[in-house]
Amino acid sequence: LAAQLSDPSAYLTHVERAVEYFTVKGDVRNACHQRLNLGDAYMQLGDYARAEKTLQNVIAIADPMGLVLVAPARVNLGFVLARRGKLDEAHQVVVKGLEQASALGLRRFEAVGSGYLAVIQGARGLLRYAEEAAREGVDFAESSPSLLASAHAILAGTLLMQNKAPEALLSANAAMAILTELGTVEEGETLIRLVHATALASTGQMDAARQAMMRARQRLRERARCIADRRWRRSFLSNVPENVSSLALSQAWAREPEQAKARSE
Repeated sequence: LAAQLSDPSAYLTHVERAVEYFTVKGDVRNACHQRLNLGDAYMQLGDYARAEKTLQNVIAIADPMGLVLVAPARVNLGFVLARRGKLDEAHQVVVKGLEQASALGLRRFEAVGSGYLAVIQGARGLLRYAEEAAREGVDFAESSPSLLASAHAILAGTLLMQNKAPEALLSANAAMAILTELGTVEEGETLIRLVHATALASTGQMDAARQAMMRARQRLRERARCIADRRWRRSFLSNVPENVSSLALSQAWAREPEQAKARSE
């Protein structure tokens, strides 16, 4: 319920209690599952150090037991490692997670993992491989509209990095169309809006880009207000890279018309 109400800090609290209760009852499998959710909550809130430690603990337990959740744990851990700048390790972990997800038929996590792999390869400067992974992510996500929106946004981002602005705008538009239809997505809304605005600007549609960016800022602030715990709200806004970029870019673009007017006077 907390997740549906968009309060990841309350979600985090409930999951922490679930881990505690399952552990006390000796239910190792469910305790491990809830630790996976705990790692996801830390990721959403921008505490990547805790997320890394939590997901490593999940893998240490789930791997010897042969639990299916080891694949999503590795996929998520790879993304967290990338967020912490450990790009080579992140690549190795995500690739292994993808192999396990494929062997288990977990198409959802093949989609998620391919997107994360694209982000990692882009950060490593391997843009051709980043685009290939992003396109695979789109293919894997075809049956899940929410995941597909995020996959299109990641693909648009890799295309922008290669100065393929018109093609990037097509993917960004596809992501925004899904987001508009659904109203919300499981993850990636800020990235979708940021990439869409950036793609518009890259194709010379600056007025539309500025409007899109202002709406992105508004939505980000609305989501932040849903986080009851102020410490986690600050972490969400200041530690999650796409949130930081969205706020900075919206502020910069909001000043541009005023600066242009001042120069003309």
